Order: sequence, then structure tokens, then C-alpha cells
Amino acid sequence: HGIDTEKFSKFELYNGNINYEKPNIAFVGNVDGHKGGKIVEDIINNSPQFTFHLFGISQRPYFLKSHDNYVYHGSYNNKEISKILNENKIDLVMFLNQCEESFSYTLSEVLYAKIPCVAFDIGAIGNRIKKDKLGWVIPVTKDWKEIAQNYDKIKEEYDEIYKNVTNYKVKTLKEYVEEIDNYYDEYKNGNKKYLYNQFKFLEKIGRASC
Repeated sequence: HGIDTEKFSKFELYNGNINYEKPNIAFVGNVDGHKGGKIVEDIINNSPQFTFHLFGISQRPYFLKSHDNYVYHGSYNNKEISKILNENKIDLVMFLNQCEESFSYTLSEVLYAKIPCVAFDIGAIGNRIKKDKLGWVIPVTKDWKEIAQNYDKIKEEYDEIYKNVTNYKVKTLKEYVEEIDNYYDEYKNGNKKYLYNQFKFLEKIGRASC
């Protein structure tokens, strides 16, 4: 999959000089139910040393207004989100989905904004982050303390991971279409072994399913 970056708003890249005393951590999208609503609330309540942001929606009343160390931004236009994240000097984005998901456009938009990520080690989101070292993956849990145990590791490795994210190239929609065209050409030419190997690779990193 690719994202149509040609239609994205231009933005000035936040320089990544993270304020370790009070970093900005964001959640992007929906934070209800299996999307991690309860554990996100627990993390915010128990981590006053951070400023948390929600760019997205929720049906949980807790998230619908700003308070203490939490800022509610509401829904967003996906063509604007990379710009908005940089304008708000977001240092880290967390994806705490409790269930496996396939390819995530939201993750692509965050990586296009050049922001490291934290996610549970499941599904395509965890696989994509792990494959190119674009953040940190942790075992699935419902206990906020098990996430908090990773704070020191994130702090120690942040500069290295930020460099990986900065150098990472998010595939555009045009490039994805060209990739599909290449697969089709290989199919027409009868190169089924090539196609099989490509499909198994995509399946492994969560971009295809049987």
C-alpha cells in the first residue's frame, strides 16, 4: 500500500530534539475498546512526566476534553496529520491496539511525519515497526506498568531510532501502483515462482493475507 503524499500539506520537520523531561506523546486515530482506550487512559493518569495528545476520536468521555497532562485535538484530515504532528512537536506516537491489524495507513502517515512509534508486537503495525527499526514493539498487555517499564529503553535508544525514521522512505501511492503493475507483468509472463516469493514476503510483514 502507498499513501498519496502529493496531496499532503507541506510541513516543516520538527527537529527531533526531544525534551526528555517533558516529551510529547501522541495517539492517532480511534482509542476506543480494542484500540486501547482503557490502557491509554491508565498511562495518561499514571505518567505526569509526559504530555499526551489525542489526534482522533473516542467515545470515552475521559478523552473528549483536555486536562492536566493531556491535550485533546479531535478529528483530523489525513492530508494534514503529518503537518499537525510536527507543529505540535510530537516526539513519539503510540499504537496500543489490542488486536492484530493489517497494513495501517495511519502508521504510514506518522512515519511520513518522521516520528518514531511504539506498538504492541502483533499484526502488520508491529511487524512494520520491527522490520525497519522504526520504533519499539512490546508484548501485548492490559497493564500500563508493563509499558512504563520500556521508558528508559526508549530514552536510551531514541536518537538511533529517530535517525532510522528520518531515513525511512514511505511508499507513495504512485510507487505502489507501479509495484502492482510489475506483479501483473510477471504474472502475464508466467513467472509464478517470483510471484509466490513476493507474496510470501508481503504476507510475512502483514501487507497480504491468504
